[in-house]
Amino acid sequence: MAGIGAAINTGGVGRGDTVAVIGCGGVGDAAVAGARLAGAARVIAVDIDDRKLTTRQVPGRHAQGQLPHERPGGGDP
Repeated sequence: MAGIGAAINTGGVGRGDTVAVIGCGGVGDAAVAGARLAGAARVIAVDIDDRKLTTRQVPGRHAQGQLPHERPGGGDP
């Protein structure tokens, strides 16, 4: 399952939970919405691409963060 179904059915999100969604593309944005529908009190969105965090605001996001651009041991993501 992806997005809303993952948050509601697979993720076990419940009222008052804090949820972190890793990846803020279409499926990640749907997971944010699903977490809110399931009653999460706080949803944190994380992505490696800062454009996904700054160019659109998704209802239900309470915080957002950017993953480092460098992989452990070097190399690009």
